[in-house]
Amino acid sequence: MKKDYLNKEVCRACNGKCCKKIPGCAMPQDFGPEINLDEALKIALASGKWAVDWIENVNTEERSYFIRPGIKGHVQVYDWANMGECVFFLEHLGCQLSDSERPTGCRLLEPKPSLETCVAHGGSKDNAIIAWRPFRMLILAAAEAQHEDEHRHESP
Repeated sequence: MKKDYLNKEVCRACNGKCCKKIPGCAMPQDFGPEINLDEALKIALASGKWAVDWIENVNTEERSYFIRPGIKGHVQVYDWANMGECVFFLEHLGCQLSDSERPTGCRLLEPKPSLETCVAHGGSKDNAIIAWRPFRMLILAAAEAQHEDEHRHESP
């Protein structure tokens, strides 16, 4: 599989239609080595720019979690928003993240010229859920730590 499909000229021409619709999914490797994943997740969630999203498993009623950038105007640790503009998208400038910092879901989205829909080559919610499955408890611990920190700062 190709490492990325970034094409800034095509993206610039469409002015981020995909980025304005929904942020791309991140994969565990987007946050560095597995050995530091717990700390990297805590830092990412504390930044207010990343969120824990999930899909409900209808059969087991269990949630499958994954990480993605936050949605502008709707940034919170646990965020199940289905649509909205990525916090990293800047109007007329594009993504404020460097190519290597972008989530896998964004790097594996192949931009297409005018009137064509971009093509995903992996990095979907389903791919993210599979990749994050072994780290479910790590995600929940990092999210809970951030949630507790937010409430600690709200108290008088």
